[in-house]
Amino acid sequence: MFEGYAVATNVDVTASNVTIRNNQITLAQNEWGVSLRHSQNTKIDHNTIRGPSNSIVCDNGIRDMYGDSDQISITNNDIYWCSSGINHFDMGGLIRGNYIHDLGFPCPAGDPNCGHFNGIQLGSGTGPLMTIDNNTIFIPAQTTDAIMLTNDDGPQTNRTITNNLLAGGGYTFYGSGWSGGVATNIVFTGNRFSTIYYPNSGSFGPVAHWQNAPGNVWSDNTWTDGPN
Repeated sequence: MFEGYAVATNVDVTASNVTIRNNQITLAQNEWGVSLRHSQNTKIDHNTIRGPSNSIVCDNGIRDMYGDSDQISITNNDIYWCSSGINHFDMGGLIRGNYIHDLGFPCPAGDPNCGHFNGIQLGSGTGPLMTIDNNTIFIPAQTTDAIMLTNDDGPQTNRTITNNLLAGGGYTFYGSGWSGGVATNIVFTGNRFSTIYYPNSGSFGPVAHWQNAPGNVWSDNTWTDGPN
C-alpha cells in the first residue's frame, strides 16, 4: 500500500497486488507519474497526478512500461498537465471515473506538429477485456485524441468503452490506430461528445478509423452540446 503521500517524483511499481491511493504526485517536465513494470492486479485510486504547468507538461500520468500489466484498476484519479493521461495498457482491467484534462496546450493555428496528446491510449492486445467507463476526458490541444486504440503493431480486441464524456484532440476517438489494422470486439456505447473546444468535438472531427468488424458495436453515442 502506498497511501497518503505528497511526492515530487515518479512512483515506479515493480511488484503485483500493489495499491496506490490518495496521493498527490507532482512531476517535473517529461516525467512519468505512476509507471508499471510487469505488474498484476495493481489498483491506482483517488490520486492527483500533474505536471508543472499547462505549458511545461509531464510525460504520462500513468503508464504501463511494457504493455503486459494485467487486471489493472485505475479509478477516480485527477490527471492534468501531462502529454498523456493513461497510456500503453495492452491487457485487461478497468479504467473508470477518472478526470483527465488540460493535457498539453492549445497549439498555434495551422501547426500540425505541435504535440502528441492522449487522454487514454491502449496498445495492441488480444488478451482479457479492458473496460473504460464513466471518465471525463478533455483535450484542449488540436492533436491527438481523448481515447485511442492503437493497432499499428498488432490487432486490437476486447475493449468496452461506455458512458464517457469526451472532447478535443485531433479526432476525439480513434477506433483503431489506422484503417488497415484489425480491431474486433470493440464496444463503444453511451458516450457523449462535447464541442467545448472545437465545433466537431475534435479539431478534425469526433471519430476516425471505426471499423465494422466482427464483434464491434457502436450505439447510443450522442452530442452533449452540439455539433456547432
